[in-house]
Amino acid sequence: MSCELCHGSKVVQQPLGSYGFTFAPCPNCTNDMKGPVEFWKKLPDSAGIEVSSFGRVRSVNGHYYKGSLNKDGYQQVTIPVNGKFTNKLVHRLVAQTFIPNPNNSPEVNHKDSDRTNNSASNLEWCTRLYNMQYREKFGEAAGHPLFAANLSTLEVSWILSQREAGRVLGLSHGSVGDVISGRRKQACGYWFVNSDDNAVDITKRKLHEIGKTGLKAKQGEDTASTNFVRQ
Repeated sequence: MSCELCHGSKVVQQPLGSYGFTFAPCPNCTNDMKGPVEFWKKLPDSAGIEVSSFGRVRSVNGHYYKGSLNKDGYQQVTIPVNGKFTNKLVHRLVAQTFIPNPNNSPEVNHKDSDRTNNSASNLEWCTRLYNMQYREKFGEAAGHPLFAANLSTLEVSWILSQREAGRVLGLSHGSVGDVISGRRKQACGYWFVNSDDNAVDITKRKLHEIGKTGLKAKQGEDTASTNFVRQ
């Protein structure tokens, strides 16, 4: 299947069982680039509306529609639909434009739990049940502390949030969330776990699973004691 962003030849769908499919960035869109690239596509079944992979909306004439937050914290824009201006949720516009929905899943989930992060790589079609269970399990996880384990050096760092991990390590925080939720085994050589009472034991078990016995903790100036020791 071709990439929905750059139309390359790489497969960009990852199955989620009965939940549908999640979007995975195409290597063609990221290799040999210093950062993510914004792509624009025509909104399906629209007259002159384009949506970007970063969650921006404009007309084909170059007019950018300014978004606002609704009462639930989702970004929305007012765009012309069938001759009338109508409020539309940005994350749904992005999903409709960039993400395949072969199972006709009715809802769109924000993988990092940030309702304002409408990048295509952060969204996935899902069922209502999956969306509710995901929110109950991870909540506003993008703002929660976590541990990041470098699988090459065995160095474990405490990081303030998924957003900060993405910034420091050069990843999308959606990818960080994928690892925490178990969708991915690792992201660019790092493995992540939420910082809670079980984090130390979980991290040690993970490193032993890959045949490692050493564990080195690195703490920033804002970290609490991790109780990690060098074995």
